[in-house]
Parts: sequence; C-alpha cells; structure tokens
Amino acid sequence: MENILIALVSILSLLILGLFTIIAIFVYKYIKLKEKSTEPVVSFQDKVSPEVLEALNVAKTARPNIIGEFCIDHPDLYAKGTCAISNEAYCELCLTKEEEIKVARKFLDLLLDTEWEELYMVNNTVIGADKLNELFKLKKQMWHDDQIPMVAHKQFKLNVEDDKIETYTLLKSRVVDKDQLLEKFKFLKN
Repeated sequence: MENILIALVSILSLLILGLFTIIAIFVYKYIKLKEKSTEPVVSFQDKVSPEVLEALNVAKTARPNIIGEFCIDHPDLYAKGTCAISNEAYCELCLTKEEEIKVARKFLDLLLDTEWEELYMVNNTVIGADKLNELFKLKKQMWHDDQIPMVAHKQFKLNVEDDKIETYTLLKSRVVDKDQLLEKFKFLKN
C-alpha cells in the first residue's frame, strides 16, 4: 500500500511540475508579446526611399483625370478610362483590356485583327511633358483626320539599381503605317 501511495505522490508531483512548466511558458510568451506590441510600428513610407514614393505619386497622377467626364457612346454614364487607340473617354461597359491595353470594344477587332509593331518606347521623364503632349496631340489628329490608328499606353518599370519606378509610353502602329509614322514621330528620338 505504501508503494502505491509513493507512486501516486510521485505522479501528482510530476503533474504539478508539468502544470507549472506550462504556466511558465504561457507567461513567457505573454511577456514577449507585450514587448513586441510596444515596438514602434514601421509604415510603408518609412521602409521606402523618398524617391520611390515620389515616383509612385507621379505614376498615380500620370493618367489624365477623367472623373466627371462621360462616356462618348453613353453620355449618361461616367467614363472609367480612355481608349488606347482613340484617346476618348469610355465607360465600364465600353472598355475592355487586351494584353494590358485598354481599348474600346468597338475597336477591339482593329486591335486584334491588325499586325502591330512597336514604334517607340519612350521614357516619360527623359522626353518631358511637352513632347508627350505633342505625341498625343499628333496621334489624336492622325486618328481623327487620316483614320490612322496607333496604340499608346503607359508602362511602368522598376529600376532596381536606382530604386525608382520609371514611367514609359509605348507607341505601336500598324505594320503598313510604320515607315510613315517613324518619320512623323522622329522628334521622340531627340
């Protein structure tokens, strides 16, 4: 009987010791959790260099603000974007995206059934706002006056070496129009 009593006391002692160990572990984890919660929170802005933040803000505002404009085909609906071919504002019903290019659905066949070639990929910062405005003005004029379509859309590249986001405009033309358009847009090379 004494042996059974000694065994029970030993087992109870081990259980009490195990219980204290578990409580000690929970107290330790609670203290560590409290220490973490008092550490200062580091925001995204603190982690990224000011140059990258500025580039992000430029990229956000690079697209023309079309809030308040209405769709060309649905004058009662607000525009959600511009067509890469016509540069006109269209609503959500009229716009579609094909290979990262936003295009009005009515020009989707033109985009898909035509063989396109890259004319220029220009760095927006390098060529400047004046040449970009001239590019889009000339593109729009050629579309409306001569029915020569071109695709222009913005692309963003991460420059890892300089830790910057760069904005580019890709200009594509039909293969049959390429030589004529290379001449008209040669100002982009300078």
